[in-house]
Amino acid sequence: MAPREHFRSTVRYGIDLPASIRDAPAFLARDARLMDVSLAGARVEVLGGLDSGARVQFELKTPTLWDPLVIDAVVAWSRPTGAPMHTEAGLKFIHRSPAAVSALFDLLGTQEFETG
Repeated sequence: MAPREHFRSTVRYGIDLPASIRDAPAFLARDARLMDVSLAGARVEVLGGLDSGARVQFELKTPTLWDPLVIDAVVAWSRPTGAPMHTEAGLKFIHRSPAAVSALFDLLGTQEFETG
């Protein structure tokens, strides 16, 4: 049986940037690494575990903003990476402000120019 193709509504861009994840209840920041991103979500590697369905805040320092970009998200999936205490996870963004979407769009445009 042939593997089913996965459909994405937005293009993902491979990227390697430091980030952080804050999850409830304490919303303590944990180091993360952004691996790919789109307007709809991202794939990250984070120290420690993340539960599918958990609400998190994703924070990213971008070359296009003075302050970090903070986006609310839901963990769509997670799995261990093989490295001790590291988890790879897919985040589905919850856009609460047009400014955050615009900043993310600018970041994607910058990355396309630099890698394209």
